[in-house]
Amino acid sequence: MTKFLCHVCFLSLLIWSNTRASADVLGTLELSVNPSTLFRGAQFSADGGTTKKFRYAGIFDNIISEPMDFSGIFADVYTEGAHVLEYCLAFNIDLPFSDTYSTEVKPVTDVIPPSRVSDIYELYSRFYSDSLTSKTKAAGFQTAIWEIMNENEGSYDATDGNFLQTLGDTAISAQANAYLGALTGGFTSSPFILTAFVLENFEFQTLIHAIAVPEINSFTSVGLLLGFFLIARQALSRRKKKAGTSLIR
Repeated sequence: MTKFLCHVCFLSLLIWSNTRASADVLGTLELSVNPSTLFRGAQFSADGGTTKKFRYAGIFDNIISEPMDFSGIFADVYTEGAHVLEYCLAFNIDLPFSDTYSTEVKPVTDVIPPSRVSDIYELYSRFYSDSLTSKTKAAGFQTAIWEIMNENEGSYDATDGNFLQTLGDTAISAQANAYLGALTGGFTSSPFILTAFVLENFEFQTLIHAIAVPEINSFTSVGLLLGFFLIARQALSRRKKKAGTSLIR
């Protein structure tokens, strides 16, 4: 049993070192747009109304045509032919609606400001699954992301402040505010691993994709702690045996 657990410790150390070595880029995807994507149209403005865009607020569906350089959990998730559902990070940057394009997959913490990460995690943890149940909820969830990323005047409100919806179905902003109003702040964990699709040529939109699997770091930490405990226990046992032998002599 001890030998087996020591192997677990070694594997955990290996995973930990590999994770640290490739923390910035998890792998590369070739993606093609699925035309059946659900969208709702609306106009939004930011920067005191100086930046205005008519945007499709909703879920973005891509099909993986070729996954490259992934390992572990990510190799199981990013497989050829699989669909990946994403939301947009910025409201004023175009989406790639045609052709196949290449993306780097990076941790979401690499592209979202630290002050907004906890709110994004809480939004996903509590409401991501619900957002997939209707077009209005998907559009509201997308608007909530844009509100978190752009608002700098007081509390989150998709109908007021620095960022707001100015035209289109008011049910979108109402749904966004329902999600935003339920956020508690100070959120530190999530059942989702969030990854951000960053286009290699940076011509298009950064997309956020959620993977509902246990955190790799949690498994690694348990393995490391267990391994260090076993090593310490084994060393202590050897010292006791050596001391006992000395007394007999």
